[in-house]
Amino acid sequence: MIVLESMPDGYLYSTVYIKLLCKSDYFNRTERAIRPIIKITNIDICGYISTILRMKYEDIKKSLEVLEKSGLVRFNNGLVIVKDINIDEKRNRTTKQYKEWRKAVFERDNYTCVICGSKNVKLNAHHKKPWAEYKNERFDINNGITLCVKCHKKIHKKKVK
Repeated sequence: MIVLESMPDGYLYSTVYIKLLCKSDYFNRTERAIRPIIKITNIDICGYISTILRMKYEDIKKSLEVLEKSGLVRFNNGLVIVKDINIDEKRNRTTKQYKEWRKAVFERDNYTCVICGSKNVKLNAHHKKPWAEYKNERFDINNGITLCVKCHKKIHKKKVK
């Protein structure tokens, strides 16, 4: 952001970048933290984005060129992909490895909260040994248990007290 804002018209570019992030949906987040704004086919991308961001076409066109050159935006198969520079890599739990670990924990526990026995509710995969403190055990299935949201909140409240 500092580099963008130091350029001529930098505040325009940073404004467009932030608005794109706010309007985008999460998509295939990896360690590189990329998000698309929307799938677009056979339309003028600059025109579409200027409409949804409510900004001038010329400003959007100029901003997208700068953002693409800086690696913050790219275009791929009808998608406008926005790199999210705000992701904390140490806390990113949406990687393929994390999703596989989570699924394995749920499957082992038969998609059932191990505390109250609830099924067919929103579930969390809870790390028995904290994520931040036990980096080598983050993806060890034995370090995970399946909890419903209610029981998961109770466990974390007990740790705070």
